[in-house]
Parts: sequence; C-alpha cells; structure tokens
Amino acid sequence: MKNRKSYIIFLLFSLGFMVFSESNVKDENTVKSGKDISESFLEKDRKEEVINENSDEELIYLDQIKDEEEEKEKLEKPGRITRLINKIDDKVNPVLKFYTPSSYGSWYLIKTTNTSEAVYENIKYNFKQEENGYRIVKTYYIPEAQMWMESSERGWIKEKKGKVYLMTENKLFKSYANEIIYFDSKYEYMIVRFESDGSTRVFSRFPVERIMLSEEEKEKFEDILGNIGSLHNVVYNSSNINLKDERLLDKENQEERARIIEKMLIENPDEVFKIN
Repeated sequence: MKNRKSYIIFLLFSLGFMVFSESNVKDENTVKSGKDISESFLEKDRKEEVINENSDEELIYLDQIKDEEEEKEKLEKPGRITRLINKIDDKVNPVLKFYTPSSYGSWYLIKTTNTSEAVYENIKYNFKQEENGYRIVKTYYIPEAQMWMESSERGWIKEKKGKVYLMTENKLFKSYANEIIYFDSKYEYMIVRFESDGSTRVFSRFPVERIMLSEEEKEKFEDILGNIGSLHNVVYNSSNINLKDERLLDKENQEERARIIEKMLIENPDEVFKIN
C-alpha cells in the first residue's frame, strides 16, 4: 500500500515536470517568434526610412533645380534701373527704321520754298546706292540759258532723338543735317528741310503735282504742307529731255536686265537657252 502511494506521487511529480517543461518550451518559442516579428518590423521600418530618405533627397534636388532656374531668370531679366534707362532711351531716341534701300532711285522735286530754284524745270534727284548711303545726282533745266545743269554730293541717313536726317556732304567736305520731316510707308513721297540753304523741298516718285496717297497718309502729308507755307510748284516738261539723263536711265535699265538674266542663268539655265 505504501509502495502504491509512492508510485502515484512519482507519476504526479513526473507529469507536473513534463507540463512545466512543455510550457517553458512554448514560452521560449513565443518569445523567439515575437523577437523575430519585432526584428522584421524593425527591418521594414529601416527600409521605409531609407526609401523616405531617398525620396526626400529627390525632392530637395528638384527644389534646387527650381531655385537655380529662378535664379537664372532673375539674372537674365533686366533690372529695374536697366528697364528705366531703356524706357527713357526709347522715348528720347526712338528707332524709326528708315529703310535706305527703299529710297534708292529717282525723285522728282515737285515743290520748293527756294524762289530761285522755282524758275528751273525738270528738277530731279537720283539717289544712287553708294556704300551704305547715296551718291545724290541733281539735274535740272534752266529755261533762260536753255541748258541742263548737274551737281552731285554724297549722302547717308542718320537717325537721332526720334528724327531722321538726310546727311549730305559736298566737294568741300562740309556736311549738312537735312531733316526728313515726312516719308510715307511706300517711300513714294518725302519732305526735306535742308540745312544748307534753309529751304524745304517736296519730293515725289512721280513728276506730277497730283498726290497719290491713301486717305490717312494724304491727310498727314497735306497737314505738314499747310504748316510750311510759301511753297512754289516746280514745272516738269515731258518734251524737254535731258539726253545725258536718258543715257544714264538706259544704262541702268540695261544693267537691271543683265542682273535678271544672270539670276535666271543661275537658277534655271535650261529655261534661258530653251529654243521654241
């Protein structure tokens, strides 16, 4: 009986030991698995931190690019003082853009304030291209002497303080600033106030008094003429021909035809030598 009790006590003790050992093993596994989970979360957090850090670096880099672009725009954009200087300069000295090549060729004097000049006939100015300006050849007929006269001088265009000047230089190398107080957009009319003799002259591409301008241009033109006063009409006699002037005109026409043929030879030589 005593031995039986001892055996039961031994079984209970063994069973309790086994249960205790198993629970310890479970507790260790639980602790280990919890540790693994914590480590995995920590690792994930570290990765996210790295990603976030990289993202922050990219954002900073983009901001830097934006700042650099803004800084560049500031440097390229003129400052307040520069803009003010440019604005004042545009008002004081605006660019009128008188296109010199459009003024080449023949100009007929149709009106003048010079009384002695008014008795002449067929007064014509030939603005011939010379370097960046002109060789201005003036021809006119004196009825009393029944002879043609000719003179020439160098000329060029100069713009200053919103005004356009026809600068001329004679054989004595004395230059004059003759103000062009009117010219139309097609360069068919000019009104020039000459410094050399104080006379105002009205030029036209046509040897007739009838003004051929648009209504707006014509109104402006006539307003200027009305403020001049003492203008005399210049007679143009079509039957009175300057042979030298005609030869010069014929020479210019031949040169123009030669330029056209030369251009055709370069662009389409077969068309030039085509035989019908």
